[in-house]
Amino acid sequence: MQLKSKQWIKGVLSFWSWNDKLDLNEIGNQLQGFKDAGLSGFFIHARGGLLTPYMGEEWMDAVSYAIQAAKAIDLEVWLYDEDAWPSGFCGGLVPRAGIEHQQKWLTWEQIPAGQLTRTSRTIAIYEKRSGQWKRMEPEADPSSYESDSEYLHVYFEANPYYSDLMNEETVQLFIQQTHEKYKERFGHEFGTTIRGFFTDEPQYAADQYPWTLKLPQLFQSMYGYDLLDELPALLLGQQVSIRHDYWKLISHQMVNSYMKQIGMWCENNNLAQTGHVAGEDTLFYQMKLTAGAMPHYEWMHMPGIDHLGRRITRPVLLKQVTSAAAQMGRTQVLSEMFGCSGWTVNFADLKWIAEWQLSQGVNVQCQHLAAYSLRGARKRDYPPALSCQQPWWPQYDAFNRYFEKLYGWISQGEREPQVLLLHPLSSAWCAYKPTKPDELWELDRRFGDMTELLMDMGIDFDYGDEGIMERYGVVNGDSLRIGAMSYRVVLIPSLVSLERTTYALLQRFAAAGGKIVQCGTSPSCVDGRENAELVSWWEQHVQRIMPTEKTLTAVLDRHQLVRVISRSGSRVRGIYSRVRREEGSMLYFLANSSRTDRKEGIVHIPGEWDLKEINHRQGLETAVVYWHAVGDTYWTIKLDGGESVCIEAARREEGALPASVSSSGQLPYRRTKLRNHWTLDNELTNVLTLDKACYRRADQPNWSGPLPLSVIQSELQTQGADAEIQLKFSFQLDGRLDVSSICVVLEDWERVELHVNEALVQCDAPGGWVDACFQAVPVGDYLIGGRNDIVIRRGFRSTRAAYLDDEDAFETERNRYVPLTELESIYLLGSFAVSPVPGHGLDRIPGSHRLSADDFIIGPLPKHADLSDLTPQGFWFYSGTVSLTQQFDLQAVQNRRYSLQLEVPPDAVIVQVRINGIDAGSYLWSPYELDISAFVREGANDIQLMLTSGLRNTFGPHHYFKGEVGFVGPSQFHGVKGWEDLVLAYNTPDRTWSDSYHVVSFGLGSAPVLVEYDNDEEAPR
Repeated sequence: MQLKSKQWIKGVLSFWSWNDKLDLNEIGNQLQGFKDAGLSGFFIHARGGLLTPYMGEEWMDAVSYAIQAAKAIDLEVWLYDEDAWPSGFCGGLVPRAGIEHQQKWLTWEQIPAGQLTRTSRTIAIYEKRSGQWKRMEPEADPSSYESDSEYLHVYFEANPYYSDLMNEETVQLFIQQTHEKYKERFGHEFGTTIRGFFTDEPQYAADQYPWTLKLPQLFQSMYGYDLLDELPALLLGQQVSIRHDYWKLISHQMVNSYMKQIGMWCENNNLAQTGHVAGEDTLFYQMKLTAGAMPHYEWMHMPGIDHLGRRITRPVLLKQVTSAAAQMGRTQVLSEMFGCSGWTVNFADLKWIAEWQLSQGVNVQCQHLAAYSLRGARKRDYPPALSCQQPWWPQYDAFNRYFEKLYGWISQGEREPQVLLLHPLSSAWCAYKPTKPDELWELDRRFGDMTELLMDMGIDFDYGDEGIMERYGVVNGDSLRIGAMSYRVVLIPSLVSLERTTYALLQRFAAAGGKIVQCGTSPSCVDGRENAELVSWWEQHVQRIMPTEKTLTAVLDRHQLVRVISRSGSRVRGIYSRVRREEGSMLYFLANSSRTDRKEGIVHIPGEWDLKEINHRQGLETAVVYWHAVGDTYWTIKLDGGESVCIEAARREEGALPASVSSSGQLPYRRTKLRNHWTLDNELTNVLTLDKACYRRADQPNWSGPLPLSVIQSELQTQGADAEIQLKFSFQLDGRLDVSSICVVLEDWERVELHVNEALVQCDAPGGWVDACFQAVPVGDYLIGGRNDIVIRRGFRSTRAAYLDDEDAFETERNRYVPLTELESIYLLGSFAVSPVPGHGLDRIPGSHRLSADDFIIGPLPKHADLSDLTPQGFWFYSGTVSLTQQFDLQAVQNRRYSLQLEVPPDAVIVQVRINGIDAGSYLWSPYELDISAFVREGANDIQLMLTSGLRNTFGPHHYFKGEVGFVGPSQFHGVKGWEDLVLAYNTPDRTWSDSYHVVSFGLGSAPVLVEYDNDEEAPR
C-alpha cells in the first residue's frame, strides 16, 4: 500500500518548544504572535525544561487550549510524538515496560572456559576449533567446556532509557501510549485543525551492532540460514556477505517496525507522518544510527530532514529526501532548519539556508525553534529562538510571507529530471564495520563529490534507493520509471555491490536501450557476494568513464538544464538551480550557495524563451536583458553571497521578433557617501550583562573570588546539599549618569531577596523584558557613583539526576534535564553607555571583538555615533533597536531618481529607513538598495536609520574560545567540549572557556551611499 499524496501545509511552520510550566494565557499570546508573524502553523514540541507533566491531564488541557485557539485564528496544529528526543520512548514509559522493549546491541568477550558464565543475556557461545569458531549447544553447561580451549561469548547489552525500535510490539506500545492517547482526546480534529505527527531521530544503538530478540528468526526467514552460526564472522571476520545480510535486515526492520507502522497509523487516521530520522547527512552516520535514511521516506507523507547550523552541508542530505519524495509523488518536503545557528543569525542568513535547501526541493520550513520560555538553560538550548522574544519579531512576517510566496511559485508545474544516480546504501552495508569505518568514509567521499559535480553542472537528477527501486521500478520503453518519475540515464557511482533486484532491473533497462554509465569503481558483488556474471555483463553493457566534468558533459550534455559559465568559458561553481516546466513556460530558481562570495557569469538554457524576473518580496515583475543564439537563450547573472533570482521563461512563438528589453540597472549620475557622524537617540535602553559573581553560603563569612555563574552552579551541585546562598555582582557607575531609568533584570524574582549596596530592594510590580521569565526591578534610588554591589540571596536546591554522572546515560534523559535551581546572569537596563574599566584589552578575531575586562562602568550615552560599528561605542551587550539621524541636501529633485545603497552587508538583522518622517522601506537581505525617490525633496532632507539586532551580545555565548561561530549549542556557553564543537573541528580542546568577552559587531560597516540617476533612468529596485 502506498501513502496518500497531497499538500499538507500552506506556509511556514514553527517548532514550538514547550519547555516550562505551561500557562494558557501565555499560550494564547504566543499563538497570536505566530499569526502576526505570518506563520501558518506550529508543532507542539515537548522539550527540556518542561515542568507540566508530559501527557498528563494538565498537558492535554494545554494542548486542547492551543488547538482551539489555533482554530480560531486559522493556524495549523502538528503534534510532536515525544518528550524531547529521540522519538520512541514516550517519556520513559516504553523502556520501563521491560527489557524486551529496551534498545539492545551485541557485545562479546574472548575468554577461557573457567571465566565463562552463561546469563539471561547470552546469545551464543563459540569454541575455537582448528582456527574456526563453532557454536556450542545452548543447553551445555560452561563448566563442562574444555579448559584449554578459547571461547567467544556473545551477549547483548540493554539501554534502560530507550526503546527497541526493531521490535514491532515495542513500537505498538509507543503508538498506544502516544498517538492513541491523542486520538482519544482530539481525534475529532484529525485531518482538519490537526494535520499530523512529527517524529524525531528514531535510531538504534550508535556505533554498535544492533540487536532485537527476534532477529535470529527474522534472519532465518529472510535468508534461509542461521545468523547465530555466523555471528563470529560478523563481529570478528572480513566476510562481506554476512555484513550485507545483517545490515540489510537491520535497515528493513527499522523501517517496517517503526516508520511503516507509524506511517500507516497516520494514514488510517487522516494524518500526515513527518519529521526525520537520525544521522541522515552521510553514509557513515546512517550506518551508525539507522542503516539507511532513504528507505524510511517511503512511509512518510511529508518526508523530512534535520539541517543544523548557520552553514550549508554536502547536498547528499537534501538529495536523498527530495529524490524519494519525488518518486513517491510527495509534493512537500520538510526541513527542521535554523537550529544551532546562534543568537547572531539574521534574515539574510536564514534566507540563504532556506533557499539553498529550496534549490534541491525542500519546500517546507520547520523553524527550529520558537521558545515558550527563555528561563534558565532554555536560552542556551541550541539557539536562536525564532519567537516573540526577538527584537526583530515585529518585522518577521516579511520573511515568512516572502517564503510562502516563493514556495507557492516554485511548486507550480513539474520537474523532469532525466538522470538517476544510484545510491550506494547496499555497498555501505557491505563496507561498514563500527570499529573500522575507513572503507565507508571513502565511499562517502566519492558519492558526495559526484553529487556536487552534477549539481554544479546544472544536471537535474535524483538518487535511486535500491529498496524503493525493487518495489516501484519498472522499465517503460527506453526509460526507467521509479514511482512517479522517469529517467533516461542511470549513473553508477563507485560501488562494492548491487542488490540482485537492481541487477535484474538494470539488465532489463539496458536491453530496452537505456543508457547506464559507470563513474568510478565498478561493483563486483551481488548481494554482497562476488559475482563473475555481473562483472562480465558490466563490461559489455555499461559505459565506463572517469567522474570528471569533461567526461560527464560528453555523456550528459543534452540533460544540462542550466549552465552558468564565466566569460572565459569555465564553469561557475556554486550556483544551484531548481527548474519546473509549466504549459508553455519554464520556471528557474537560481541560488548562490556561498554566503559571502559573489557569483557572476552567463546563464545558458536550451530553447528560445522570453524572460522576466519575479521579485517575491516586492511583488514585482522586472524585464531581463537576454539574447538568443543557435536556438538557445542566454542572460548575465550577478548574485551576491546568499542571493537568489527567480526567472519565468515564456516560449517564443515561431517567427516572432526578439523582444525589445531595456536594462533595469543603470549607471548613476552621482554617488554621495553620507557622513559617518550620526545623532543617536538618547531614549534607548541599553544592557549590561553581569555573568560573573562572588558567592558564599549564608553560613560562611568569606566570599569567593569572581566566578562564572556556570562554575558556581557546578560547584554547588557537586557539594550535593541544599543551602541558602548569596551571589554578589559588581559594576561601576559614572557619577554624571542620570540613574532614574536603571533597572536590574533577573529571573525567579519571587524566590530571591535583592540587595543593592546593602539595601533591601522592595518592588511590588516589577516590569517585563524580552521574556516572561525576566523581571525588571527599578534600582535607581539605591545606586551611587563608583563601585556598586548587587547581592542576591536565595535558596539553592542541589538535587541532581544520578544518570548525569553515568557516562553511558542516554540522551533521552540528558535532553530533558534541567536543575531545580538555575543560577543565571543578571542584567542592568537603562539609558547609559557601557565601558570596560581602564587597562582592558581589545582585539579582533574572525567574527567578533575579543574584550579582556574584569569590570564595567556605566555612564552617559554619547550624543553622536559612528554607525559602522556601535558595539565598541558603549553597546557591548546591547540588543534591540537603535535610531540614528542626520540630514543631507539635494538640488533639482524633479530631474533625478534616488536610491540609498549599503556598500557592505550590515551587521544588523533589519535596517529600517525613514526619509523626512516617512517609512521608505527596510533592508532585510541583498540587494541592499532602496528607491527613495518618492520621499526626498529639494534642500534639506532628514534621514533616520533604525538598526535592529538579535540577542547575541546580551545572551552570548560570551566566553567561547573561538569567539563567534556558526554552530552553537549549550556546551559553548559552559566552556566544556560538547558534540557541537566536533562539528566545527576534530581537535577541539576539552576546555573551551575564554575569560575574555566575545561580542559581535552591530552597525552598517560603512556609511550609506546616496545614488542619483537621470530622470529617464529608473533606479534599481
